[in-house]
Amino acid sequence: MVDKMDLALLKQEIVDWHGLAIEGCTSLLNSKEYTFVLPGTNIATRLKKSNQIAAFRLGVLMAREKFSSLPFEVESDEESDNE
Repeated sequence: MVDKMDLALLKQEIVDWHGLAIEGCTSLLNSKEYTFVLPGTNIATRLKKSNQIAAFRLGVLMAREKFSSLPFEVESDEESDNE
């Protein structure tokens, strides 16, 4: 049985993940380094051509925009401190 505490913890994990994902997108957009290692492998891929970099940046921008907000309201730290 799922109780309110479980739901609150799940919601907080989603909020934390969301913040990290948005921060990661921003970091990728601000980066000048375009070498990536595929997870679970030692294979490094480097984007060299301007059209590859532009396509990558467009994909990151689209992902950041798509996931820019959560489908539920989130309390700010200030709101929870006032209670």
